[in-house]
Amino acid sequence: MAGTAHAEVKMSVVGPNGTDDVLHIFFAQLVTRWTGKRVMTLATGITDQLMIDIGTGGVATIAQLVLVSDRNISIKFGTAGSNQAITVLANAPILLSGIAQTLIYLSNTSGAAATITYMLASLL
Repeated sequence: MAGTAHAEVKMSVVGPNGTDDVLHIFFAQLVTRWTGKRVMTLATGITDQLMIDIGTGGVATIAQLVLVSDRNISIKFGTAGSNQAITVLANAPILLSGIAQTLIYLSNTSGAAATITYMLASLL
């Protein structure tokens, strides 16, 4: 089943003199599969856990990902052992769009289980 995944980002900076600048981006991409909103728990002390849903249910190559965690976590793309982790701060959303990833790994060293909410979309 084909569809269109829409990603929208808006960032503004408010300084002492009011709003300094605004960046608003909208991107649409044709996709074949999507997961819908999912919630998973990532136990503390877990390193390089392959993200669920990839390789199952027709989601093979990730085109878009939106993810937020209630704890600081790290994320790696591609081969876990050879790629640099990116830290994702608690309650800060991460949006990746226009990508072609087949492997996404998550790690949690926050000291408590992380609740991760995400949605994936797969390339046509």
